[in-house]
Amino acid sequence: MPPAPLLLLVFNRPSLTDRLFEAIQEHTERPIYIAADGPRADRPADIEACQGVRDLVLNRVAGRDVRLRFQPSNMGLANHIPSAISWAMEHEDRLIILEDDCVPLPGFIPFADELLERYQGHPSVAQISGSNYQNGISRTPCSYYFSGIPAIWGWATWKRAWKLYDRTMPGWDALRNTPWLSSLFHDPTHAHYWRTLFDDAAHPAKGSLESWAIPWTFNLWTHHQLAVTPDSNLITNTAQSAGTNSSGTSHRNMSPATGIEFPLRHPETVSRNEEADAYAMESFYLGSHPVERFFWRLRLPLRLAPLRRILRLARRHLTHPQPGA
Repeated sequence: MPPAPLLLLVFNRPSLTDRLFEAIQEHTERPIYIAADGPRADRPADIEACQGVRDLVLNRVAGRDVRLRFQPSNMGLANHIPSAISWAMEHEDRLIILEDDCVPLPGFIPFADELLERYQGHPSVAQISGSNYQNGISRTPCSYYFSGIPAIWGWATWKRAWKLYDRTMPGWDALRNTPWLSSLFHDPTHAHYWRTLFDDAAHPAKGSLESWAIPWTFNLWTHHQLAVTPDSNLITNTAQSAGTNSSGTSHRNMSPATGIEFPLRHPETVSRNEEADAYAMESFYLGSHPVERFFWRLRLPLRLAPLRRILRLARRHLTHPQPGA
């Protein structure tokens, strides 16, 4: 099978885009798709920054097999990324997907290539992840395990899996008050976390998190899908950069990227590693600061927007306490 095409998602950060190109320079003989979101109407500096990214891209891809998609105005993360994936999937049956702030180690692309081929027809595998949130803890004697949580900081998927994507999250309202989430996460706080995020994504309001990945997670869970996850981290993420086109629920610490050995050692069975997922919830998804995890543990009956405001205020107070406090 030929190498999988790359989809690069860029925006307004020339230095990060240049770093991403440096990281993939040994893999540019394969087809490459590049999608650039447009400048935000309320951020005048985006005009020059976005143009800087596009100029860099045009210089980098001269003479190569590349398809470009430059948006004239800003679509936002929740619209731009799924739209770009669907655009590239019109021409391909699988993709390796990298945002500008997701820098792969040399082993990630060969890892994704091999496993895209190995699991291309598997009925329970929808994604190959590059990120690992285990802080150096090995979860398997093999090169990878299977997670129920699809990490999207450097990942790959197939057209047959992407067909499951539906931003409207059909079925969530019917599932919300059932034991469904509790059957996936035995810790009530973990189930509460995802219930809060799914409510926010399915019924967005002012201040909602602009996310395509939350619906993607829901879509995979309702179809009983798993994500291949490397036993060591293969992606360096710089998502806290000021130019980001997104906003998260928390500050998250990324495990150091350490690489992977070849030949890969494959598991004999495909089954979810619940211990690894529970650890990832505590070490990554609930936030890197104890106060974030504390507020999630309270399981407050709040929408995500006010909860995010509380978390921001708490972090600010703890990081920069007021005089006399």
